[in-house]
Amino acid sequence: MPTKDTFKYEARWDSVGLCCAFCRHQANAKEWPNTKRDYMCALHQVPLAVELGTNNYMDGEWFCRDFEDNGSAYPPAVKYFLEVRVELPENTLLGFYGKDGYLKEIPFSKLKDFK
Repeated sequence: MPTKDTFKYEARWDSVGLCCAFCRHQANAKEWPNTKRDYMCALHQVPLAVELGTNNYMDGEWFCRDFEDNGSAYPPAVKYFLEVRVELPENTLLGFYGKDGYLKEIPFSKLKDFK
């Protein structure tokens, strides 16, 4: 079932300010661009190459239900995320800027298909 996007886009450059790059579980992205395209989630052991544009930099804002702020996320976005966390689907990568007011959703099982 699609997840309605109820987040506020009030961080820098009209973003939400919440993404895997701000999560304490992100791995293999010490330098940008991530030319090896080995960006991944250390908690779920899933690749996150879907988050990278053709230039190997982050493309959009992505997160999952298990997001844990590493101190870089926009505080009001983190506060709201914690309020709605239990309503978010498990084992799913969620993206902002989806269609018709919904979040983008990619099951973790499909992430290996993105190179």
